[in-house]
Amino acid sequence: MTIKLKIVTKKLTLFFLLFLCAITLPSFCFASEIQYPPVFGLSLNDTSTFPEYARYFFSIGIFISATLAAIVIIFGGIYYLISFGSGKFTGEGKEWIKAGFLGLFLILGSYLIVYTINPDLAIFRLNGLKPVIVADPIPEILNPNTPKVIYNEIPIGILTENVLTKTMACYNFDSNGDPVSAPIDTDDRGRVFGPTLTNNDRTDCVLKLAVAAEKKSEIIKKLSDDISGLMSQCSCEGKCDSTCNPNNPNACGQPQIGADGKKSCPTGECKDAACKAPKNGSGECCEQNVKDQIENGLNQFRNLQSDISGIIEKQVRVDEKTVIIIDQDKWKNLKTAEQLTYLKEKIENFKSKIENDLKQLTNAAGDLDNCYYSTSYIDFLKLYEGARPEEKIILKNKTYSDSETKDKINISKYCNGFSYGDSSCFNVCQNVCPGDSQKDLSCYKSCKKCDIKDFDNESDYYDCIDEQKPCMEKCYNQRKCLPNDNYGNFERCVSYCKVNCSDSCSNEFSDDPKGLADCQKKCDTNSQCLMQNETKCIFNSNGLRQCAGAIDNGYYLKDCVNNSYLCKYGSQQHSGYPECLEYPYSKSEKYSASFIFQHQGYQVCPDLYAPFEEDSDTPCIDIYPETGKCPSASNCPDCPCGTVKDGKISENNVVSGQCSELAYNDDPLTFYCEQNWWNNKKEKLPKPIGNERFCSEENEIPVGRTVDDTENWANSLIKILDDISKNTKDLLGYIKQIGEEQGYCKCDSACEGGRPCSTKK
Repeated sequence: MTIKLKIVTKKLTLFFLLFLCAITLPSFCFASEIQYPPVFGLSLNDTSTFPEYARYFFSIGIFISATLAAIVIIFGGIYYLISFGSGKFTGEGKEWIKAGFLGLFLILGSYLIVYTINPDLAIFRLNGLKPVIVADPIPEILNPNTPKVIYNEIPIGILTENVLTKTMACYNFDSNGDPVSAPIDTDDRGRVFGPTLTNNDRTDCVLKLAVAAEKKSEIIKKLSDDISGLMSQCSCEGKCDSTCNPNNPNACGQPQIGADGKKSCPTGECKDAACKAPKNGSGECCEQNVKDQIENGLNQFRNLQSDISGIIEKQVRVDEKTVIIIDQDKWKNLKTAEQLTYLKEKIENFKSKIENDLKQLTNAAGDLDNCYYSTSYIDFLKLYEGARPEEKIILKNKTYSDSETKDKINISKYCNGFSYGDSSCFNVCQNVCPGDSQKDLSCYKSCKKCDIKDFDNESDYYDCIDEQKPCMEKCYNQRKCLPNDNYGNFERCVSYCKVNCSDSCSNEFSDDPKGLADCQKKCDTNSQCLMQNETKCIFNSNGLRQCAGAIDNGYYLKDCVNNSYLCKYGSQQHSGYPECLEYPYSKSEKYSASFIFQHQGYQVCPDLYAPFEEDSDTPCIDIYPETGKCPSASNCPDCPCGTVKDGKISENNVVSGQCSELAYNDDPLTFYCEQNWWNNKKEKLPKPIGNERFCSEENEIPVGRTVDDTENWANSLIKILDDISKNTKDLLGYIKQIGEEQGYCKCDSACEGGRPCSTKK
């Protein structure tokens, strides 16, 4: 019996192995020559990316593993049944079943572990992985007496960005100054959308609040005018007894003497307390229906609440993210003046945050100024990596914290590029339409190749470039978008974005035809200039074509595109400096990039590498190295986009304050100041040194100027917010006085300054 069971076992094992090969190997071998079979809805083609291949074969692996586990369980069950009655073989059958279930648990457990670490790992969506920030290594102290050198970190770049470009979540408001009503939701990529604008530029948030406050102020002013109009309908004539003293020359203009010789004040001539309620009358000078309307209006100005944020704001969880929203029902229950109070409170809160960030930057600039021997980020890295732990231990001291979160400033995350003004759709679609590298490469290669060596004269070469550009622009605009965004390609993405923008205008300006028209016009022109001038503003057409022609693997196309960018996000646009201009223009305050572009004759070096003089071969930049940081040295001085005024561009390549691309690489504008470096026992320096250090003007980093300009901008914004807050506060104070009015339109009512309302001045 035992021998028979062993034979049966071997036959069953061989049968299942042959069965497994029959259902897997032939089909997959055949598929590899023709096409890959779909697995769980996934399939591959000649354009599939590496993550798609990885996800496909990972799914196959899961399928095969689960199938094997199921087969083992079935085999164990059959083994158990045919050997029933023999305890030994029954036990082996149980072990097979246990092993099968254990395999299933291992498969499920491994998937859950990967999914818990990051859901994107489970589907091989590698571009969704969050950057890993590695903490500074703690050096191994070999000797307790090893000298320690401590450097204070001064993150100028991050602190400057915090003032200028800090992002936050804030609300959008409609044409009546009310928060827009829309459901909170997330898209397929986990981005939150709805009335709360997440990761929005703080300055834009402040602007939205200021506009909403202006709308509410207009509504209140209209209500106040309506109340005044109703009060003017009240009249005390014939309803009150006179209180004028005809014997007081200051009470009557020209007292009248009656037939009985008594003096009396003529109607309308009374200057003192003019009248009083009659003994048998109410003393009211308004009709009841008019008074009811006045009271309804004044109730909007009475018993006003403060700290409105705590009343109407609430937190909601959306896909494990906390979002603050305004409760629409509670907002509608607020009085108009209370709604204006909320807007004022939020404006003051934002002003306080900007002031705190500005204070941080000012303190950092002071620390850098007081650090006689500061070390740049690159130099500090060399010191840090070159230090030998047994001889010297270098430590960083993070001296600055975020003004809101109180967390230490993390210099590994900084803005690498800023958005073009009025081109938000272009920037959004740059992120959601990465393209299909192999197809894009083939498209670029199909465009005309232009090499100056192949032409006898430059004119023919530039004609070739002109023919090449439309083809390159077409390839650039037909880049494929991510599957879950449903846009198709980059060009269609921009069009959809404009439509969505226009729909938002309809929600925001439903009761404001002029505002709606202006908003929709802005949507229609969003990104229009950039899209029409891509080869002037965005990428070098021929440079990209040559690079694409030199590679065969689409994997490297991204490098070609990145290297061809002229002004990606506008971040290559240099600023204007007085050193760029000749005297006396350098002494004026007009040295913006736009001014220098438009007045090339004023520039010290209109062409950096042209000879400085006609009879000299020396380039201009060698004579004036400081012009290396001037706009004429930028990659994109010819981009015709910017602020258009009266048909002319008043500002070139205007870049907004909103960050388009975050980099996870330490902020290069971070500096380090060694603590008490002059007390170094080894050197025994009596005083700081460094008088003979030389810094090339060509490589100069104008940090001080950057900080000064940032401080000036922030102070200007703070002053504007102060003015808005003061005007709103004055209006609310005036409203409160109106609301406290109780004795209006009565015989003995008092007007401004305590003067009786029915008297003449």
